[in-house]
Parts: sequence; C-alpha cells; structure tokens
Amino acid sequence: MVFEPDEAELMHNGALEMLVDNPDIDVLTTYCNIDLLDLSSSDDEKTEVTDVQNLIYESAGMSKEFFFSTTEAGLAYSTNNDIALTMILGLRFAHFFTTLLNYKFENKKVRFKLIILPLSYYNSSDYTTRARDLATLGYSFLTPILSTGLDQTNLSNLKMLENDLLELDEILKPLQSSYT
Repeated sequence: MVFEPDEAELMHNGALEMLVDNPDIDVLTTYCNIDLLDLSSSDDEKTEVTDVQNLIYESAGMSKEFFFSTTEAGLAYSTNNDIALTMILGLRFAHFFTTLLNYKFENKKVRFKLIILPLSYYNSSDYTTRARDLATLGYSFLTPILSTGLDQTNLSNLKMLENDLLELDEILKPLQSSYT
C-alpha cells in the first residue's frame, strides 16, 4: 500500500504524537514509499544510483572522477592530487627532522638537509624517467638513483664492486650521450 505525501505526513505526525514522551526512542522511521527524482529533468522517470551520484557531484560543481576514477586520466589526476596533499605533510616532516638533525649534530663543516621526494608506488616509474632525463642535462644524477630505492651508501658500494673488483666498466660500456 502506497500513501500520498499528505497522508504519509499525517501518519508520521500521528506516530510522533504517540511516542513523543517515550524516553526509549531517539529516532522514529515511518512507512513511506519514496522515489528520488531528478528535478532538473522534465519527465518523471526513475533514476538509478549512478544518476543520483552524478547529480550530487554536478550540483557541487565537480566531477566524480576526483573520488572514483574510471579513466586513466582521472586516475593519474587523482594520484597527483593525493601526492600533492601528502607532500604538504612530508615537507613539514622534512623541515622538522632537518631542524632536529642540525640542532643535534651541526658543526662548522656539516649542515644537514632532509628532502622527501614526491614519490609513490604509482608514480615512481614516471618520476625516475623525468629525473633521468634531467640528469642527462646536467642535473643531479643521484635523484634518479634514489627514486629507485637505492641509497647513497649502497650506490657507492655497488659501483666500487662493479668498477674496482669486477672491472665491469671495462667490459660493459654505457651508451654515449651528452651526459656520459
């Protein structure tokens, strides 16, 4: 049985009057048949959940791709937004630990600076490629190596093993570029 809105309102108000003084009731739900309609359309067709979601995001003036990426471009944009938001906190951590390290261990010859790279599991390949391209132009060659997860000590030890002990630099020569 489906009631008209004015009948449902009368039944709801009657239920409220009966139960208003009951200390054991906090929330009251009454029987009604409710359809959500897109008020911007001219017809009275039923709307689906996806239509309702789209209507909510459109009324807010944004795309649902910000939160529920269904395309590659949307996923890339969402990932970049997440990294940008997280890096605000990362920069604060870097500043805090830089200050702490310099307070504890700074002297006239050594001053520390902690840098947190804007890396995630999803953008490490692109970041490493861009850092490598910059290294070919003369920028830091440590940044692409660090973005792969290898630290300076292991890099130094690995290069010593390859070049001095195994003499791989004589056998395996890198391709020539403006940087090498």
